[in-house]
Amino acid sequence: MNVQNDKKNENEQWLLALLESAPDATLIVDLKGIIHFANKQMESVFGYKNEELIGENVDMLVPQAIRAHHPKMRESFNQTSSVREMGADIVLEGERKGGSTFPIEVSLSPIETDKGKFIATAIRDVTKRRQAEQKIIERERWFRSLLESTPDATLIVDHNGEIQLANRQAEVLFGYSKEEFMGANVDMLVPSSMREHHHKKRESFHQKTAVREMGSGLELEGERKDGTTFPIEVSLSPIEAENGHHVCASIRDITERRLAEKQLNDAYNVIKSSINYAARIQRATLPDHTTLEEGFSEHFVLWEPRDTVGGDFYWNKNWGDGFLLALGDCTGHGVPGAFMTLLSTGALEQALIKCPEGDLSYLAHKTHQLLQATLGQDKSAKGESDDGVEIGICYFSQSKQTLSFVGAHFPIYEGYEGEINEIKSTKQAMGYRHVPSNQQYIVHEIPLKKGANYYLTTDGLIDQIGGPKRVSFGRKRFKALLKDTLHLPLQDQKKQISALLKDYQGDEKRRDDVSVIGFSI
Repeated sequence: MNVQNDKKNENEQWLLALLESAPDATLIVDLKGIIHFANKQMESVFGYKNEELIGENVDMLVPQAIRAHHPKMRESFNQTSSVREMGADIVLEGERKGGSTFPIEVSLSPIETDKGKFIATAIRDVTKRRQAEQKIIERERWFRSLLESTPDATLIVDHNGEIQLANRQAEVLFGYSKEEFMGANVDMLVPSSMREHHHKKRESFHQKTAVREMGSGLELEGERKDGTTFPIEVSLSPIEAENGHHVCASIRDITERRLAEKQLNDAYNVIKSSINYAARIQRATLPDHTTLEEGFSEHFVLWEPRDTVGGDFYWNKNWGDGFLLALGDCTGHGVPGAFMTLLSTGALEQALIKCPEGDLSYLAHKTHQLLQATLGQDKSAKGESDDGVEIGICYFSQSKQTLSFVGAHFPIYEGYEGEINEIKSTKQAMGYRHVPSNQQYIVHEIPLKKGANYYLTTDGLIDQIGGPKRVSFGRKRFKALLKDTLHLPLQDQKKQISALLKDYQGDEKRRDDVSVIGFSI
């Protein structure tokens, strides 16, 4: 008998030692709720010393708000013989010695002894875990709020293609409710004609870790619940979560943008067609090269608009027993410049009708007045427009065997015996508001020399930026170019000028229209 008692006492001591070393706060309570044992963890969790707990009712550890109902809960459990495990989805609270409450999990285990039935109670403070869970809940709430606030339809899809989350914009875009989205395969949003191949594309993307940005050049379509399809852009972002690999898909309906692009493209084609037609008209107004061949023994024309149409023009007419040639550079380039070329050639044509034969000074003066009047720039020194033309006009008289030249902010270059001579012009251009209506233009009479060449150029070549220092081509470099190529036939000279300009320009953009005319008489 003594041996049995010793064995029993030994087992009890072993059990108490085990409970004392348990990581959770542990009590042994009788059926009336009286505490018979409390381990040292109880003090760290509840703040009571062991002697303050032994013999007291366990209800003292229950918050005041529910303490009155706790005896019934104990009685209900005492009638069962089952164990209630820790974390059995029951939200509980404990009350510390100071009166503060905190979240706990409790496991209850009935114990049958010679002294009767007891309840072994293990109590775990889950404050930190609840705080962590609350942070997760808040983070998820924030994430869902962010998801709902994004302007694009957004889905979270798992590695099997099942939709785990969908925002309100996805409902509006595709016509499915959130309940219909949840658990459904994302393939249902792909048009029927390509649906069977979509899973391969999903699998291919899951093998990557890179984000596919919105508008990455892919032509995509979505299918609504009613079966209608529409153009979309999709961005895909991999998400690594505890429950596996997911993808966040943002989907944007680009129907309106496609329509706007089509309208813009249609408008562009109309404008482009109009400009191309305008280019044909502009080219048609330029002199035929056979006409120039009749007037000169040798010549070249380099005419390169910066755009499809340009603000540079050249013009020629038979006049009396001689021949007129003009090269002009109008305000602007492109369509505005091209429109100015028509006004300028129109002014030249009208002035020629009223001008005495051979009077180059009057021709220049009258052209200026007509252009200024046409633009409405002859009445006031101030106004919205201030446009005009820089122009050089040459007249070769058969009877006098002279070359007359008048320039409006436009020089002429003479090449003879290896030298280049620049003949200056009147500083004022034509047509501009600030130029006096009675402006006179100086005429230069240039004696003809056998073997001499003459050159006219707009400032497009002169002002072109390029070279290693990114500076303008300049008149000095232009005259050096003419001098270096003076020995060549004029057509070969043209090729040299064009090639050097291209080389000098390099990767720089063309700044202006480029026009150069060379001739010999």
